[in-house]
Amino acid sequence: MAHYLAGGSPLNKGTLETSCKHSSLQERRAADAERASIRYKQSEFLLQRIGQSFDGLITGITSWGIYVELKENKCEGMISIRDLRGDTFKFLEGKFQVVGMRTGKTYRLGDELRVTIRAVDMEKRVVDLVPEGSGAQAPQTERYRKETRAGGKRGRR
Repeated sequence: MAHYLAGGSPLNKGTLETSCKHSSLQERRAADAERASIRYKQSEFLLQRIGQSFDGLITGITSWGIYVELKENKCEGMISIRDLRGDTFKFLEGKFQVVGMRTGKTYRLGDELRVTIRAVDMEKRVVDLVPEGSGAQAPQTERYRKETRAGGKRGRR
């Protein structure tokens, strides 16, 4: 607008569209990089807290899991549907709920839930949660192990 008000000539439509597409692509890349760095730092932070329990809020429900944001630190993790104990749970897509087929136990968006950090996968930058007291064990794979290497760094064997 300022260009036209200053008496400038019309801009080339093709050049302008190319510039806009480039700008949009760069913005998407920056947003993706920001999300990736946040996931990494959250995973790194929670790696030191495996086995600890936190109050959380259900922020997402899918057919494969329940996403929970921890109230204390705003970190996010997921409870796998297969890790829910005591019943067979089914995802109700239209209602965004997970319901126990026998007990009727229901998990809904916005529900508060106490969870325990089961594992952290630094390669995938994911945090595995379980409902507190569920008794679910940490997975026995190399990438989930928390061990100290020489120099005090934590990582895989």
